[in-house]
Amino acid sequence: MRISRQNKSISSKLESKLIQILMPFIPKQITPNRLTGIAFISSMIAAYLYSTGSKELLIFINIFILLNWFGDSFDGRVAVYRKIEQPYLGFYLDHILDAFSIVLCAIGLTISNMTDFPFALGVAIIFILFTLHSAIEAVIVRRFSISFGMFGPTELRIGIILVNSIVFYYGESFYKQFDVKLFDLVALLTCIFASALLLWTVISNIKNYYSLEKTKINAGKK
Repeated sequence: MRISRQNKSISSKLESKLIQILMPFIPKQITPNRLTGIAFISSMIAAYLYSTGSKELLIFINIFILLNWFGDSFDGRVAVYRKIEQPYLGFYLDHILDAFSIVLCAIGLTISNMTDFPFALGVAIIFILFTLHSAIEAVIVRRFSISFGMFGPTELRIGIILVNSIVFYYGESFYKQFDVKLFDLVALLTCIFASALLLWTVISNIKNYYSLEKTKINAGKK
C-alpha cells in the first residue's frame, strides 16, 4: 500500500508552485536518485565547511544548503512527474540520508567550535525523533508527515541560512557583547520549541489513536 506524504508547512504551497514551474527544465540525465545524491553530497560538503571553523565560509555553506533543498525537494517530484517512482528504495534513501545529513552537520559544527557539543547533539536528537515519529505514523496510518505544525524541512533550511548569515556578519560582536555563541543560543531555542511541538504532536496522536481503537472495539461488540 502506498504511503502518502503530508506537508502543511508555511512554505509548502509556494514551494510546490516553484517546483512545478522548474520541473520541465530539469535534464533527463538528472535522475531522482542523482538528485538524492546531490542533496546528500551537498550536506556532506556543508558539514566539512562547518568543521573548518571559518566564518568566511558560512556564505558558501548557504549555497550548499540551497543545493540540498534542490535535490531533496525535487527527487520524489521528478520521479512522479516522469512516472519512474521507486516507493521503497526512494522512500528509504530519502529519509535515511536526511538523518545522516543533520548528524554530519551537527558534527561539523561541533568540530568547528562554533557551537558546543550538547547543543549540536540536542538538535540532532530532536530531528531524529521527528523522523522516527513520522516513520511510526506512516506504518499506522500510511501517511508520512513532512511538516510539524507550520514548520518543515524548508523552514529549517531557511532558518539555518539566516543564522549562518547573521553569524557571518555579527557573530563575533554578539559573542563579545553577551559571551554566548550565537549558534548555541539558536540551537537551545530550537530544542525548546521543537521539543514542545513534538510533545504536543505525540499527545494529540495518542488521543486520536485511543479514540480510534475505542471506536473499533465498540463496533466489534455490536
